[in-house]
Amino acid sequence: MKLVGVVLLFVLSLLLQIFFMESWQVAGVTANVVMAFIVVACLFMPLEQILWLGLFGGLMFDFYNNADFGFSMGFYLLAILLAKLVFKFGENEHSWWKPVIFVVIASLIQAILLRFSNVLLGFNWVVVFQIVIYSLLTGLAAVVWYLVLGQLNDLSEKINFRGFSKSK
Repeated sequence: MKLVGVVLLFVLSLLLQIFFMESWQVAGVTANVVMAFIVVACLFMPLEQILWLGLFGGLMFDFYNNADFGFSMGFYLLAILLAKLVFKFGENEHSWWKPVIFVVIASLIQAILLRFSNVLLGFNWVVVFQIVIYSLLTGLAAVVWYLVLGQLNDLSEKINFRGFSKSK
């Protein structure tokens, strides 16, 4: 897949997260579209390129989010490294459920870490419900990104632009 197309989709996911998703809250939480994009893009991009996207996305999310500065950036980079490690094992076929399950588990861990003080203070069903909804919405965003990136990857493989410039 072409790097320019992935970067444009990444910028779209950042803009979608910051400006659009905040108005679509379910139980006070929204999906983490950027993390879903980054993890799904690990299937289609080399590690060096996706690490730069994770670094930039985490930095932008840290500027926007009210959590500790550097948390999102570090979490995204760790998620990318673990996703590349997990997706490396197994067949070459890109299964849709692997990145979705990875995103759900990663977002569950991220939500628990962000709400760690609330979890330690006492059991609260509202907090548990928000954590579960957050991880499920992020998993749903991963399904959408898998469909979009998978179709674009198939399209870029069918259209081979290198064949036009060959000289005999």
